[in-house]
Amino acid sequence: MAALQRLKLGNVQSLVKNVLEDRFEEVGGDWLNECLLALSPSGYAAVAKGSKISWKQFGSGLKDVVIKDAFDSQFFEDDVTALAWLEVECTEDREGAARASEGTQQPHNSSTSLQALLAVGCRSGQVKLFNQHGRLLVSQFFELSAVKRLRVRGQGCMDGSQDLLVMYEESTVARVDGSAIFRVLASPERPAQTLDHGKWKLSTQEGMTDAVCCGLDATAEGGDFWGAAYYKLLAGGARPALSVFAVCDERHSSSAKEMVSKLASAAFTIAKSYLWGKPEDHQDKDDASSAASKPPIEPARWVAATDALEDGKRTVRDIVLEPLCRVAAASDTLGRVMVVDVEDFLVLRLFKGYREPQCAWVVERRTEGGQREAAE
Repeated sequence: MAALQRLKLGNVQSLVKNVLEDRFEEVGGDWLNECLLALSPSGYAAVAKGSKISWKQFGSGLKDVVIKDAFDSQFFEDDVTALAWLEVECTEDREGAARASEGTQQPHNSSTSLQALLAVGCRSGQVKLFNQHGRLLVSQFFELSAVKRLRVRGQGCMDGSQDLLVMYEESTVARVDGSAIFRVLASPERPAQTLDHGKWKLSTQEGMTDAVCCGLDATAEGGDFWGAAYYKLLAGGARPALSVFAVCDERHSSSAKEMVSKLASAAFTIAKSYLWGKPEDHQDKDDASSAASKPPIEPARWVAATDALEDGKRTVRDIVLEPLCRVAAASDTLGRVMVVDVEDFLVLRLFKGYREPQCAWVVERRTEGGQREAAE
């Protein structure tokens, strides 16, 4: 809320100039229709246009961060298509190493700092993660199609209950767990190699316009996977207007079919090596050349909706999940806003007569005595 109150052209004028350059005077007050904008709860603002990105923190006194040609041109020309801020709480213990070397167990103090990270999606499908100072942390292709949107669930300590959802064309989504982002921050490599993620094709959702991750789905059945986690996704679009998916993140699980397949593959590889020897060198070179020509992309797992809201006249435009992930607001092309119970998939309220609405949730904090403390 505070970030929105401070958002005026005067505050972000330098950012808009950085990305529009010579076209700034021509565009003027219509810059919001020309540029992408992302705000963070702690007061960071980012503006992007084409392959240029610029950001700063309100009231910090620091210089604007400007990044031009933010994407690799190895494959084809690229543009920024989505922006989103993540805020991560990092605990710093400067005396921990000294105490560990001395073998002492004395209590100690640790400081917590808030780091703002900017997630950037592009037309080629590439996703980049920058820290607040403009340092590239990771660059990765999850899919070779345009990134449509980036959605962040949760802010603060990345303990697994937060995530980044990347939306692509053809109703494909990739989910990056908060713990994977935390590992990138802890990695000494810059940029880090890859972000661990899950990817799904929402096969029964046509014309997907938006999607949000609502957290773990306790009602989903485990199927033949052992140790898998199921997440509830709420997707909107044309047909159906709104649908629910239970997506299985089986990266750290195993199934009977996969175990048999892996054993059979290993046995075949050993037999092939023993009987026919190593393939010729030119075949290895051809394979390496083919792999270098394009990034390795894992196929998406196809999933069908567990429930859906059918409405032939309605197309959902945006879905906004409230911070506690209990309800969501979904706006459509008919000027209506639905408030949906996420757990039971029930429409609680319906507001009509709002042309091209934009929704946001205001969280009110109160003290133990019931006094109003703050609103965000």
